[in-house]
Amino acid sequence: MLLDPRWTDTSKVETADWIDWPAHDEFAIDSLISWLETKTGPYSYGEPKRCALQKYFQTWSQESALVGASFVALGIQVHNLPPGWDAIARASPFTFEAMLERARVLKQEQSA
Repeated sequence: MLLDPRWTDTSKVETADWIDWPAHDEFAIDSLISWLETKTGPYSYGEPKRCALQKYFQTWSQESALVGASFVALGIQVHNLPPGWDAIARASPFTFEAMLERARVLKQEQSA
């Protein structure tokens, strides 16, 4: 296949909101909490385009993100979800504010 110069043209690439964020570890609970603090409203656990964890990983990754109950695929790399992350996304109510509170509880449990 021949190289099309449009594939490497970055002049029209839109910048994402993650560009100005500080260095992070996307698998750290503190990063998830920081991200959740910027979100409001409902999300869907089972609908990929409205899934909270899908949106979270897509924010940090320039690769496509696919989230399952125990894994996240970023591009072609597959990673285990950190312990408890699926549980805080799966619990109701399905709002970012409620998920933020569950994430804070999970952080306290993990540090105890």
